[in-house]
Amino acid sequence: MPPLALTTQMLQCFLFTIYAHRIRMWTLFIPSAVGFILGFIWSTLYPCKVAPDGGLRLQWQMQYSISLLLGSLTIRRMPHLTSTMATAAALLSFTYPLQSIREAYTQK
Repeated sequence: MPPLALTTQMLQCFLFTIYAHRIRMWTLFIPSAVGFILGFIWSTLYPCKVAPDGGLRLQWQMQYSISLLLGSLTIRRMPHLTSTMATAAALLSFTYPLQSIREAYTQK
């Protein structure tokens, strides 16, 4: 399983957590915070269990680093920019099956 689904979920939940905290929407804050914590745990454990070496590990390193960088650079005073970035991360996660589809077609 490629790590894209895990890393984008972690980033998306983190950005929505910041957005919900800024506008004081606790019904969005709580599930987003829980999603971020679980996504962080699973993303951190990913290389130990799923991809100890090889191409998926390199892909994980790049996506994990980018997610942490984007999360740390989030502009907290502009909550709408944060929610837009979270939406973009969600759209990125929809590209996850594309790699599997391409592999399925090439292995006929």
